[in-house]
Order: sequence, then C-alpha cells, then structure tokens
Amino acid sequence: MVNGTGIVKQIVGADSPETAYVVKDYPYGFRLRTTLRSWIEHNPRYGERAVTQTINPKNGKWNKIKAGTYNSIEVLGVDEHGHLCFDALGPYRSEEEINAFAAKYQLNERQRKTAEMLLVVARGNKHITITVRTVQPGDPPGQTEAEGKEILRRAAIYELSQLKTGETAPLPAGPGPAP
Repeated sequence: MVNGTGIVKQIVGADSPETAYVVKDYPYGFRLRTTLRSWIEHNPRYGERAVTQTINPKNGKWNKIKAGTYNSIEVLGVDEHGHLCFDALGPYRSEEEINAFAAKYQLNERQRKTAEMLLVVARGNKHITITVRTVQPGDPPGQTEAEGKEILRRAAIYELSQLKTGETAPLPAGPGPAP
C-alpha cells in the first residue's frame, strides 16, 4: 500500500468494517492469497486514520486490525495499478496544499469543516512571525507561552471572520457532491 498522492480513483463511503473497500485475492505471505478490507476510521478526538484487516486463509477468521497514524483528514483510493493507497491532510499544511487537497478529493461534510478550520489556521499563521534569539542577563523577558497561544487564537478568529464574511476565498469544491 502506498501512502502519498498516487490516488487516481477515490473510494468514498468506506468508513466502517461493514462498508469497507474489499480487495479479493490479496497476497498473504509468499504463496497464500486472502481477502483484505480497508476503511477510514474517524475519532472525534484524534482525527482520521486508514485501517486494514485481512482474513487468515488458514482458519478463515479476520486477523487483528492494522491501523495507521491519525491525520486531520484521510482519504482512501486506488492508484493507476489498482493498488490501494491513502492520502492525508495534516495540521501543518500551507493554504495552497489545503486548497489543492480540497479541490482534488470529494470530502464529506465533517472533512470539509475540518479542512476549513485547517485553512483558517494556515491563513492565521501568515500574520505571525517567530523570532528565536539568545537572551543575555539583563535582557527584557520574552513572550510567555500563554501570550503566544493568545496571539495564535486571535489570528485564527480574525481569519475565520474573514472567511465567514466572504472577504477571503472559501475552500474550493471537490470533484463531485459530498456523500
């Protein structure tokens, strides 16, 4: 399975073992073949992650679930060779990367809201400059962690208000209607 931007056909709606994308005749070891199912798991606290599970061809039972790392948004698809692959959007992407991701994939309502919040944060970060300096004895103290968090919060609120009033461009629409 490839993790990256190789998706040529997105798989929409695979969000549980019951609605998973199923690959028959999947390699299992050197000689055996099995069935694999894959879906995107959502956790409100951590985000989304890709999950796969195979059937043990020796006993016919489902093996333990293999889960990936959480990302803000994760999509499932197949590459040009028909192989399963995933693409993800994390919290530290630029405005351009977020817009490209939203334009490339069909996102559900929850994913669009998450992408919108990532966009607000990315735009807010443009207003912030971070300077690292060596402090000598007698120099005035720098910013506290609480002051820094408050500046980030205000920048995000400002950008959210700009987005809601239409003063900045909204998230681009994906290739089709949201499921």
